[in-house]
Amino acid sequence: MIIGLLGGEYDRCLGLLKRQIEDLGHKAITINLKSLPQVTTATIDYQGIVYDGYNLFEMGSFYLREMEIRAPFFHVTYTKQLWAMLRERYLSFEAEERENILFTRNLLEILAYKKPMVNPPQVYSHRRQLPFHLSLLAQRGFSVPPFISGVEEDLEVTGFQEELPLNLDEERIWDVLSFPKEGKGEVRIWRKKPEGTTYKGIVLGESLLEVTVEIPGDGGAPRKVESQELPEEIRGGILEAAKAMGAAFAEVQLLYTAKEKRVWFLQVDPSPNFFELEKAHGLPISESLARYLVEIAD
Repeated sequence: MIIGLLGGEYDRCLGLLKRQIEDLGHKAITINLKSLPQVTTATIDYQGIVYDGYNLFEMGSFYLREMEIRAPFFHVTYTKQLWAMLRERYLSFEAEERENILFTRNLLEILAYKKPMVNPPQVYSHRRQLPFHLSLLAQRGFSVPPFISGVEEDLEVTGFQEELPLNLDEERIWDVLSFPKEGKGEVRIWRKKPEGTTYKGIVLGESLLEVTVEIPGDGGAPRKVESQELPEEIRGGILEAAKAMGAAFAEVQLLYTAKEKRVWFLQVDPSPNFFELEKAHGLPISESLARYLVEIAD
């Protein structure tokens, strides 16, 4: 059986997952959609999707690590004079990129409709639209700490302790800046974070990983706790939040205030950095995910 890993060849999470799948006696192939069409080619027809010689419909299941489908650029600032010289060439390139992005998004959506994918693009997009994600959690009955989004100089952010990017994939993506920005600053999210203990639980399918990371609010060292020993409002909340977001695999972050016995939901991440989680806390995530991808394969 072949499992498709959608992401970059040098992604440490995918490297770890690939080894786990191969240890189970199966094959894993990394499918880098950012290389289309400069390095690899793909075709779509009603019988299948052929990528670099492989018919993706013949693979068993897929793991979507990242949804970025444009080759990254370094951060660059141009003078207006230099930009005037490059503008025509860049606009031509940008027009071609729009076509490439549309083609690749179609490829992803068709593949997710046809084959088991963890997590499908609709779920993954929550990483890239954090204000929508937090609003959706709140609208579905989960307690979300107050937040505000916009340009800092236009907002009153006193009392908002935590600053977040709009796009959690920001650290994976670089954009071309045409020339230095003037006037307004970056659009960000500010969030009020209650005092309490933070928990990071990994959901896979309909189950919670046997261990959860607990981070004391007093600055103490993180520690592993048995998930079955957690209070029901924490254990059940983690599972309910992942289900509400449609995530078959996710890291759910919540904050528990013991005094009020209240759970605050911070985020449901459908593409956690499980390489770092395993390295820091020894969580058996990649092994469990590999087994899950084999189980759901068709």
